Amino acid sequence: MKLFTYKINKISLALLLVLFVSSCSEDFLERPPEDSYSDDEFYYTDEQVESRITPLYFKPWWGMFNTPFWVMTEVASGDMFNYSHTPFIQFSVTSSNSNLDDTWGSLYSVVAQSNEIINNLDDKVDASVSQDVINAVKGEAYFMRAVAYFYLVRFWKEVPIIENANDYIYSPQVYKNHEEDIYTLIETDLEKAIALLPEKVRGADFENNARVSVGSAKAMLAKVYLSEAKYTDAKTMAAEVINSGEFQLLDNYADLFLTENDNNQESIFSIQWCISTDYGSGNQSNIANSAAGYGLSNIGDWNVFGPSQDILDIYPTGDDREIENIMIPGHTYENLYTSDGEQFTVPDDISAATSGSAIKKYVVGGQDEYDTWGMTSNNTYIMRYADVLLIYAEASMAGAGSTTDATALAYFNQVRARAGLVDLPTLTNEILLQERRREFAFEGEYWFDLQRLLSENELLTLLSNQNRGDQNYEQYYTATAEDLVYPIPSNESASNPLLLEDAVSYDFPN
Repeated sequence: MKLFTYKINKISLALLLVLFVSSCSEDFLERPPEDSYSDDEFYYTDEQVESRITPLYFKPWWGMFNTPFWVMTEVASGDMFNYSHTPFIQFSVTSSNSNLDDTWGSLYSVVAQSNEIINNLDDKVDASVSQDVINAVKGEAYFMRAVAYFYLVRFWKEVPIIENANDYIYSPQVYKNHEEDIYTLIETDLEKAIALLPEKVRGADFENNARVSVGSAKAMLAKVYLSEAKYTDAKTMAAEVINSGEFQLLDNYADLFLTENDNNQESIFSIQWCISTDYGSGNQSNIANSAAGYGLSNIGDWNVFGPSQDILDIYPTGDDREIENIMIPGHTYENLYTSDGEQFTVPDDISAATSGSAIKKYVVGGQDEYDTWGMTSNNTYIMRYADVLLIYAEASMAGAGSTTDATALAYFNQVRARAGLVDLPTLTNEILLQERRREFAFEGEYWFDLQRLLSENELLTLLSNQNRGDQNYEQYYTATAEDLVYPIPSNESASNPLLLEDAVSYDFPN
């Protein structure tokens, strides 16, 4: 069951006029929030204020998670395969690629909606509304904005910082800002979220776990610090999250991806998809990850993504994660049923996207609830507790490439133990990178892990030596440094040519 009641009002003309100037341009400064409340809305109760944050838990993220997220992370990194997205296989992505445009627009929609709450909520609440509720909602907005910018900076390195769209009414074209300034904003937003959000302990009552907490913000900040190579800060923050007892590993890896276990005690932040008559509210993994053609969905054959040839042999014997991430021919899944109610056994000839296999993760089957388009309500993880344990382990290496630190190994081996693997006595960058790939396959982490854990030369060599073809044809392509940062979407630079100029320093308000 979801925590939220998804009761959404369409955006009003007043909000467009007040927040986003005068036209319906595709420029991100003028892109209206989707499924938001009117800027004229006034809140008289705690429930009304809490409902204001609800859309930010799912709707504006859909533009990225519809397809582009897999393409820009999993296909690009060599974990997924699909002939429809060959530029990301062949390292030939251009600024006109629609996946870039959709992701940019989705993330700046999150920024815009977060900004509206951060900048305007205090002036729109009745005196009877609890200050704790106001603080929590503002904390959630700071958290959402930080996460959106965390994706933006890792995809594009330099992007514009927009804290308040009203600041640009008379000058809507803006420069990109430096990468270090964007990280400063992200850190500051998460620190504010930590100060405003409530503490909680996540137990078996999953219904109460959907909204982010102090622990969620600290966990995300640890991840941000790690991306900046601030190892001491990352280790300290990860330790705070671990020692808080808020989160814990779910006993069974397979249980993580069942709809009934949405918002379990391992979930730090998840997109709260829902079944709706409104297109773009649900999780389309059940159809996009090769399930539709095998009776696991309510629509026809739509085998979009398959596993890459490169990922098919990464799991050692006995690793429980393999069958939950990749469909193995002949395996019968205990919790996966076809639309006809038959327990699903993977056919011997399964071959999503001519891969010779198929993706299992996030596929929930034909007995789950779904909408007209085959989308389901199972959550998408943005971060889960296994990541925190591995962040601590990585930060303990402090860039040295290895560690025998007992605490770091204990946390690292907790993740392995759940997968049915024996403890390792030492940890290296190579071992950690492989373990993260196995644990977070098809969750969008590998592209970022590669760039963080490998030198540029090591990364380019790895990408260039991957078999990026299908089961019939090996394909290899040479990656260059330019392929590691995506180009600014051409639709955005056409509206705002300053995006093609050199980045400038951001003038943070005092």
